[in-house]
Amino acid sequence: SRLCVEPDRLYLKWSDAKKIFKHKKLLTVKQLSVSKGFLYNGQPSRAFNFIVKDNMDIILELRRHREKALFSPLANWINDQKQSGCATLLVCKTRAQADRLKSLLAPYGIHLRFIDGFPDVKPGENQVYVCAGEVSSGFVWPAESLAIITDYEIFGSKHRRRIKQMQKVRTELLAFEDLKKGDLVVHVEHGIGQYNGLVKLRLNGSSNDFLLIVYKDDDKLYLPVDRMSMVQKYLGVDGIEPVLDKMGGKSWDRIKTRVKKSAEKIAGELLKLYAERKVKHGHAFREVDTDFFDFEAGFPYEETSDQLDAIQDVLNDMKASVPMDRLVCGDVGYGKTEVALRASLMTVSDGKQVAVLVPTTVLAEQHFATFSDRFERYPVNVACLNRFRSMREQRKIIGDLKAGKIDIV
Repeated sequence: SRLCVEPDRLYLKWSDAKKIFKHKKLLTVKQLSVSKGFLYNGQPSRAFNFIVKDNMDIILELRRHREKALFSPLANWINDQKQSGCATLLVCKTRAQADRLKSLLAPYGIHLRFIDGFPDVKPGENQVYVCAGEVSSGFVWPAESLAIITDYEIFGSKHRRRIKQMQKVRTELLAFEDLKKGDLVVHVEHGIGQYNGLVKLRLNGSSNDFLLIVYKDDDKLYLPVDRMSMVQKYLGVDGIEPVLDKMGGKSWDRIKTRVKKSAEKIAGELLKLYAERKVKHGHAFREVDTDFFDFEAGFPYEETSDQLDAIQDVLNDMKASVPMDRLVCGDVGYGKTEVALRASLMTVSDGKQVAVLVPTTVLAEQHFATFSDRFERYPVNVACLNRFRSMREQRKIIGDLKAGKIDIV
């Protein structure tokens, strides 16, 4: 026996439902077929029949083909839905994943049509749609000629990284709370001084707030708060106490002149360096193919927007005919390794070898495990060269590298 609950406890009245719908961004209302002759408590009633089928068959089929042609069973499933008269909708968590899926299915003769959302689907027209959104799971609804499948049912579920938001370093004084008595500050015209609090002065019949900054020989500067943008908090080297500048002195001017000349010298050297790099000819890697999109789809995490930008910038650099000059920065767990993995695949696909340099032996082992796992389904030979390998193993790895037998080390 099962515990039964009164229908009124399970379902909302239409008037209550309408109140909830008002707060939703999107609502699609459609007439449903009603079965006749249904009795509830001995009284004639209306029943809404939702006869749907889950996607477990295609999910299991995709898992069985994970090591082979992943998208062959998916293409067959889509074609079966089209033959049965169903409109097919592929729902992806992000637009990037939708673009990727479109490229992966194109070689199978399946061309996806991008739509903004579910209301744009036209059941019964045998179309194949794709959109960015979230659906808990896909299904096939024969009565409505509709089939839906999600990206995580195709590729497997993705994890969302928990990334601690880093607080940006602020050098400008944005509020009085940034300062406390005794803090060293730098004025653009007078140099290093010591903040000595906020004072109120009466000038020309009006009272205003001023920052009191003390300089060498107890010289004082009263800076109106509306001009505090001229002051920055001093950020120096730990353990080194700077000397206060003298108001009207020449030391601060000499420092500014010296820094300006150094900056101009560095700028000149950089201009010369960049000009030399521009005229040098580098290897332009070819465009990515479906194997690359398949590799991207195997990333077990959701890419962040910054990560996608970094990946695209690196790939664009590699496709250019000038030497790359880019540094990808990020804290631990921000996805830098995935940028290197995709760049490595692009390199290997064009017949080149990849060397990944890391600062420690343990990190080399960790990256070796990551690279080996991601490239397991691809004809890519990955090796690790560090002190954990015997001299005989090291000589063999170096020999295989020279012979072109190793793709990534």
